[in-house]
Amino acid sequence: MGNELVIKEQDRCYTVSADRKTLIKYHWHSGDSLTIPEAIEIINPFAIANMYHITQVRIPQTILKIGRGAFCGCSSLNTVIFTSSHHPIVIDRQAFWKCHSLENINLPSNIETIPEGCFEDCRSIQQIMLPSKLKRIDKYSFKGCSKIQNIFIGSDIEDISSNAFDEMESLSSIVVHSDNLKYKSFYGILFEDQAIFRVPEAFNCLGEGDNEINAALKYAINNSTALMEGAFRNTKIQSIHIPRTINSIFYRVFEGCKQLKEIRFQEGIKISFIGWRTFGDCSNLRTIVIPHGVGIVGHNAFENCSSLRVVYIPPSVWRIKRDAFCGCNKLQAIVFAKLSESMRRLEKNTYILLPNEECKIIIPMREKEYFEEILKENLKNIYPHPIL
Repeated sequence: MGNELVIKEQDRCYTVSADRKTLIKYHWHSGDSLTIPEAIEIINPFAIANMYHITQVRIPQTILKIGRGAFCGCSSLNTVIFTSSHHPIVIDRQAFWKCHSLENINLPSNIETIPEGCFEDCRSIQQIMLPSKLKRIDKYSFKGCSKIQNIFIGSDIEDISSNAFDEMESLSSIVVHSDNLKYKSFYGILFEDQAIFRVPEAFNCLGEGDNEINAALKYAINNSTALMEGAFRNTKIQSIHIPRTINSIFYRVFEGCKQLKEIRFQEGIKISFIGWRTFGDCSNLRTIVIPHGVGIVGHNAFENCSSLRVVYIPPSVWRIKRDAFCGCNKLQAIVFAKLSESMRRLEKNTYILLPNEECKIIIPMREKEYFEEILKENLKNIYPHPIL
């Protein structure tokens, strides 16, 4: 305690380090506008957290670091003003988390990272200028910033988390500086090299006719090699045809696409797995034909696809995670396609957690003994079919 000083003034009380360079904790402040003392270089974690009545904060040019959650929960905070400085400033994770009223913030140009959850749930921000020297945007940085419509990615940005722009329901365009070497944009769609990295949630996915998609989006899909994690998450896409030029589909690609009714894979496509929550919460999807070549149907791959009726499994599938279809309460049939050439290599002791007792596992008649051995735990739901 000897290394701390408690400063009591007429309208405020706060604790600083003995050298007055670290703001340890703001205890109370009678006004709604708070100015951090000029000598302060470090704002400790949670130093000003949950000061509900503060509406404006002025940060001096001496600041070097803002600690984790420093302003989190300041729900009335509307404006943050950084005084111009020439030295690098580090902002730690969740610094402005749940600042629900925050509308204006002039981030200094020498910030290199927007950390994890920095502006998470700042649902009043309508626009934000990213610093010119910014290199990283970490996970959940802007999650829940539901009023931001456009994001501009500068030339120096080297790494963007797949979760950085989650739950941004008004985001319609992500634009990238033409000199950026890693990322690029096409009509507001974000690319990483030749892969679709993120389609903004408010992007217009719809074309002119039924079951048609936006021409720009169609072109983007046909000229990409992969769909990165969460690439279409929470978009309003209704139908999609995935060409064989796509060689990888990562986790959570279509998660939360509640209007998705149809997905088709071009014959000859070479994807090896349907991963974790690839189609999670696609509540309008009724049928899925998994393309030949897929080997793994992963954890929660179709979780909560509440309208899903039929799933077709190709002979190439060798592993099905037991929770792949959890929450698919209307699922009527899982159909295993018949073999044409090679042997089936389904993992021994496979167990599928069926979402209801009526769901049938339909298998080729000639492989009855094989499936009864492999799917011992699902024996009562196995139905050999003579045509398969």
